[in-house]
Amino acid sequence: MTKINLVERWVNGTDNLLQVFYEDEKGQKQGCYIEFYPGTARILNIQRYVDNMRNGRSFIINPDKETSSIIYYKDNLRHGFGRYFFKYITPSEIYCYYHLDMMEGERIEI
Repeated sequence: MTKINLVERWVNGTDNLLQVFYEDEKGQKQGCYIEFYPGTARILNIQRYVDNMRNGRSFIINPDKETSSIIYYKDNLRHGFGRYFFKYITPSEIYCYYHLDMMEGERIEI
């Protein structure tokens, strides 16, 4: 059984998170990866990793907090439909989207 560890990286000298992700015992990212805008608690992107490669949907939340986009990846390369823009997606909506077993390539409307 592979051991998975939670990794938190902080902005030097502050109480602000920069990245949160899961890593296996080989040092490869596995599962959900979250990156924050430096020096803030605002999410910049959320990605899904399998064996240290982006796979599936990547959510990018623009600094204006009014729009978000989704990019699809397969084996760390952009794949499929390209980039879609939506009104701002809240972190809880993204969480639900990741944890509800939705079909790959399905477009969400909010």
